[in-house]
Amino acid sequence: MKTKFYLAGSVCAASLAFCMPLNAQLSPATTASPATSAASPATKPATHPIPFRGQITAVDQTSKTFTIGNQTFKVTETTIITKGGNAATMTDIVQNEKARGAYLKQADGTLEAKTVKLGPKTEGEKKARKSKKGAAAEEAAPTP
Repeated sequence: MKTKFYLAGSVCAASLAFCMPLNAQLSPATTASPATSAASPATKPATHPIPFRGQITAVDQTSKTFTIGNQTFKVTETTIITKGGNAATMTDIVQNEKARGAYLKQADGTLEAKTVKLGPKTEGEKKARKSKKGAAAEEAAPTP
């Protein structure tokens, strides 16, 4: 009888020991001050580029912005612009042209273009896309 009691007690103690660290990991940290927690997560700047693509519907050369759909992108000194695989400038961005690239959302809500590729995909981009698909298909194929 004593061994059953010790066994049951050991099981309860072990389960408590395993649940305590899990509970500590799941509870939110409350070390942030109220002043810093007042900032909305929506205004937090993106840390990795977000892709975009579409047809340019508006261009403003003076403010260095262009619009695709309902998103307006700001071109900065660090923005890399290419057209047909060659370097391009803001003046090469024109209305009714297809574009793709990546942007970062800034703290003030502006969308800063990091890369802008104008026109259709180049042959090199098409080949790179095909090679990625082929590699993925080879990895997914079962081995005998």
